[in-house]
Parts: sequence; C-alpha cells; structure tokens
Amino acid sequence: MHLPARNSLVLRIWIGGLLVTGVFTAMLGLLAVTLLELERAHAYINRSGDLIDTTHLALSDLKDAESAQRGFLLTFRRNYLHPLTVARQQLPRRLDRLEQLVASQSDQVERVTAFRTMAEERMAQVDEVVDLAGQEAIEDARLEELLDRGRLQMDALRTMAQSIINSEQGRLRAQVEATEGLVGQTRVGVLLALPLTMSIMLLAIYGIVRRIRVPLTALHEGAGRVGAGDLSKPVAVPRGDEFGALAEDFNTMAVRLSEAEQVRREALRDLREANAALERESARVEAQGQFTSLLARAAQRLQRCEDESEFAATIAHFAELFQPGVSGALFLLNNSGNLLIEAAHWGDAINSDPCPSRDIGDTGYRRHG
Repeated sequence: MHLPARNSLVLRIWIGGLLVTGVFTAMLGLLAVTLLELERAHAYINRSGDLIDTTHLALSDLKDAESAQRGFLLTFRRNYLHPLTVARQQLPRRLDRLEQLVASQSDQVERVTAFRTMAEERMAQVDEVVDLAGQEAIEDARLEELLDRGRLQMDALRTMAQSIINSEQGRLRAQVEATEGLVGQTRVGVLLALPLTMSIMLLAIYGIVRRIRVPLTALHEGAGRVGAGDLSKPVAVPRGDEFGALAEDFNTMAVRLSEAEQVRREALRDLREANAALERESARVEAQGQFTSLLARAAQRLQRCEDESEFAATIAHFAELFQPGVSGALFLLNNSGNLLIEAAHWGDAINSDPCPSRDIGDTGYRRHG
C-alpha cells in the first residue's frame, strides 16, 4: 500500500512535535543564557565587593600607619609602631590585589595606579618621620611640615579611594540593573512561552484527535455496512494522508467483495437452473423408463394372450396405465369388415350395452344379435 507523503498524518505529528520542541528549546536557551548571565553577574558582584573591601582595607592600613606614627611621636615608645609594621607587610599585598581586580578596566587601572603611588609615598613619608623622630634629629618646624604634608596625602588618598569605590559602585549598579532586566525578560519569556507551548500542544492534540476521529468514524460505519451486507456505499474520506489511503483500500476491498458476491449469486442462480433442468430431465428419463417398462410388460402380456377376449382385456388394462384418467374403448372389425364391434373399454363407459356394434358409415350405434 502506498502512503502519500503529502498531507501525511505522521508528517503533521512530526511538525507539531518539532514546533513544541522548538519552543521548549528556545525557552531552555533563554533560561541558559539567563543563568550564564546571572553567574557572570554574581562573579562581577563578588569581584566588585572584593575590590571595595580591599580598597577600604588598604586605606585602613594607611590610617593604622598614621596612628602608629602619631602615637610614637607623642610617647616615643616603640610598641606603638606595631600597627606600622603590620601595615608595611599587608599594604603591598592589598595594592597588588587591587591591580589584579581592575586589570580589565582601564579607567580603574589609572586610579589604582595613582592610589598605589600615593600610598607608597605616604608610607615612605611615615617611615621618614619615624626615623627622624627616633634619632631626635628633626626640628619642630620640620616635623610640623611633614605632618601637614602627611595629612594632605591622607586626604588625597581618601579622595582617590572614594573615587575608586564610587566608580565600582556605579558599575555594580549598572550590572545589577542589567541583570534584573534580563531576569525580568526571562520571566516574561517563560510566562509567555509556557502558555504558548501549552496552546500549541493542545491545538496539535485537538487537530490530531479530530483528524483521527472523523476518518475512524467513517471507517467504523463503513465496516458496519459491510458486515450487514451493504456494499453499495463507499467510505468517504477525501484526504491525502494515511487514513485516505486506508479508506481507498477499504473501498477497493468492498468493490471486490461486491464483485465476488455478484459472482456468487450468478453461480447460485446458474446452479439452481441447472438443478431444475436436471430434475426435469431426470423426471423425463424416469417417466420414459416407466413408459418403456410398461410397454415391455404390455408386450409380454399380449404375447401370452390365447384368445381375443384376453387380448382385449390386456389392452384395456394397459391403456388405463398408459393414460390414467382418460376414458376409451377398443373396437374390432367383424369378418365382413363392415361393422365395428366393441371389444373392451376403460374409464367411464362410452356405451354400457353389453353387445354394442356400429355400422361403418352410420352416425350412431346399432345392436346386432
């Protein structure tokens, strides 16, 4: 059986499945892009947080160094210089970390570079003041000048650090807004894709069920008619898909069954006619056989007759057998040949007179003694 490729039900099912799969794939792709963007945003937020925290810590190290310097200048005790020692160890690592974090941002690279230069200058100035104060080789005016310059450096460092932080916070806000916008678009896309997908699925299922139910109903009704013996009405499924091909094969089968039924009826009619002719021929042959047998018996009886009266009785006996229900009589010519004498009769008597006779040429019977 040839299944048409065009308008194929299987092809329609495949197309519907591909549409649904395409919508799901697009939705999954959108979710995947959103997840990747969220992961990138999370990494950016962590980097920004690390950058801001590291900037604060570097500024805190500078403040600790300044506090250590001030405490030493007031008391000249070396134990006050411990925060300065710690700051010397930690500040270079924090500055290196800042450079790593801003390596992909040219404007921030400039700020961090300037911040590092200023921080190193500030630490060098703190060390110079502490060394001079420890040697008691610095005048008060010189000390005051260095302290004023240190305060200006710290103000500049705070300004630069705040500039770094503000720039990063601006980028962070933009990243958060972009991520929120993408999440909102994804939410809208999913909310639209789900009903769209469900609608496509429902429409596809409805179309498939409808395209299956209608031809199946027609085929079911056609099968019922064929089962009831009605082969005159074909199944009407004017479609080019598998059900159309099935209906065409079903109608072809019904036509062949109708032709076979017609041949069977003609064969039965011919058989009945042949049986009737055979019965008639058998009856004719049987009647002919009975007649022939009766003739043979009559011939045998006639051959055994010894006189005229026995001959006449035999003729009368077999005449009734040859023609049942038919009356008749046997007349013989006398020796003179001018008179018919009744020799025998059968059935209803034509003449009940025991000695009937008739002259040849007369119109009636006459008696002779």
